Formats: sequence, structure tokens, C-alpha cells
Amino acid sequence: MGFRAAAAGMGEEDRSGPGPALYDPAGIVNPNNPKSVTKFSNDVATTYDDDITLRSVTADTTGKGVLQARLTFRSRQDAGKGPVGRPEETCTRWDVTYVLSRPAGRYLIRAGNGASSAPC
Repeated sequence: MGFRAAAAGMGEEDRSGPGPALYDPAGIVNPNNPKSVTKFSNDVATTYDDDITLRSVTADTTGKGVLQARLTFRSRQDAGKGPVGRPEETCTRWDVTYVLSRPAGRYLIRAGNGASSAPC
């Protein structure tokens, strides 16, 4: 399951990776901008997320959204698509906090607010 699908309460598995439609257009990925969507899609084209755990949901303290959601998960990706500084890594453990906005009553990812990772 893509972690963004997990955050949105969607299906049990998302092998295609997270979708840009779960992002706030005012945030880090604009689903209404074809260049933004293409870059995002290329960046996650080989990624599969699993072992997802929602660790906490708290009020947003950044002023960018309404909530912060902290997730831990494992990503598997092709060599060359690993994290910055470790591009050849094919399995990564992540601890990420997302800022969620709520335009029109739907929670969307607006920004990140901290991430750490380690090889599996």
C-alpha cells in the first residue's frame, strides 16, 4: 500500500506508488500542473511501500496545515531511485511527518515536516 493511500484510508495495496491526487495543489506536488505530476511520477515510478504504520496524528505546528501525521514504512525501489546520498539503495526504512491540509473537507498532503531514513 502506498503510504499516502494509507493516510487517506484507501485500499490495502497500491503497487503503483502514491498518487499526486492526494496532494494539496498549494503544497509540494501540484496535481493540476502536468510538469509537477510528471516529475513526481518519474520519481516514484519503481517504488512500492509496505509495512506502513501511522505513529501519530497531532495538530499542525507549522502554520501550513491542520494536522501532522507521522508514518513509518519501508520502500522498495529500483537501484538509482534511492534516497538522496544513497541512490543505489533498493530498500529503505522511512520515518516521515507530513503536514495535512483540509481544503473542501478532504485531507491532503501539503508538505513534509521532517524525515529520516536508513537502509533495510
